[in-house]
Amino acid sequence: MFAIDGGGGRNDPCLSLKGPGVEMTLENIEIRNCGDSTTNSVNGGAISVTDGAVMNVDGAWIHDNTAQYGAGIYVDDSEVFLKGSRVSDNEAEQTTSDSSSSTKKRQRGQKSSEQAPGGSGASRNGGHGGGIHARSGALLSVKKSVITDNMAASGAGISLWGNSVGLIEASEVTHNEALLEAGGLYVFEGSATVIKSIVSWNQADYGAGISGHFANLRTVSSEVKFNTAASLGGGGIYASRTALDVDDCTIEGNKAALGAGLLIDESPTLTVIKDSAIIYNLASDLLFGGGGIVAFNGASLEVISTLIGGNTAVGNGGGLLAIEGSSVSLSAGSKVLDNSAEYGGGGFGGFSG
Repeated sequence: MFAIDGGGGRNDPCLSLKGPGVEMTLENIEIRNCGDSTTNSVNGGAISVTDGAVMNVDGAWIHDNTAQYGAGIYVDDSEVFLKGSRVSDNEAEQTTSDSSSSTKKRQRGQKSSEQAPGGSGASRNGGHGGGIHARSGALLSVKKSVITDNMAASGAGISLWGNSVGLIEASEVTHNEALLEAGGLYVFEGSATVIKSIVSWNQADYGAGISGHFANLRTVSSEVKFNTAASLGGGGIYASRTALDVDDCTIEGNKAALGAGLLIDESPTLTVIKDSAIIYNLASDLLFGGGGIVAFNGASLEVISTLIGGNTAVGNGGGLLAIEGSSVSLSAGSKVLDNSAEYGGGGFGGFSG
């Protein structure tokens, strides 16, 4: 495997592709130590693809790179097709003149002593898209790849912004850590489809596995499991004003204060969960809870042929909690069983069950 080593002292990407009609293919390549926190590398530590360019990456290992946005790969108004590759141990960060504030200096799982406004626990100088950051109508395809052990303020594994479109297929997004939101996948005003993939063991304050805002999310034949939202909601999936469709998925063993499996907040369209299993998730909030699912703030949810089972809430609604004007329909063979809640509503928050 051919290797490119940036030496950790560059303030620009090791590889940059720019302009319409420009296309590059990378095969069997290792790209490491690109970008440098002390020089404030901005867009793309290892790879930057911008302004209509197209890059194909096959069999690559992209690791230990640093940038503010897209420490591994940065995509802006361009197309990237990633296949059979590993994107690992990259960190999106912003630094002040005091390089000691770099998040890279801290151990995984340790919060910065600097608090973001509102006391969220995120570093003020955290960046976005530790593994991959796509924005401005970019197209990102990730197939048969592993996105792991990356860090950022949000979207530690992958972040999609601004009408970008993402496809994650037959891949793993695992063990990534966000200081604020979305350890695994973050979608803001974009669209993402997750097919036959595993999103697991990611950490964030909220939306630990997958998080969407003003977005379109579809998960199909995938597993979202063992993710942890450290202090807020949505251990597996957090959807805020987002069109969400979950089909033939397992959402298992996630932890959060509320909505440990899924937290659905003010859905713009009907959220549909079909042919899936929401099982063994744990919500720790004393007041609310919702071990399996929380529908919140006027959300509308339909559950079809789905098992909601074995979930636990310290507060209310071990299986499912609908609050603040939200509506839930259970139909066509769905089962809610063996859930538990400390204060009431083992199956349904606000109801006996």
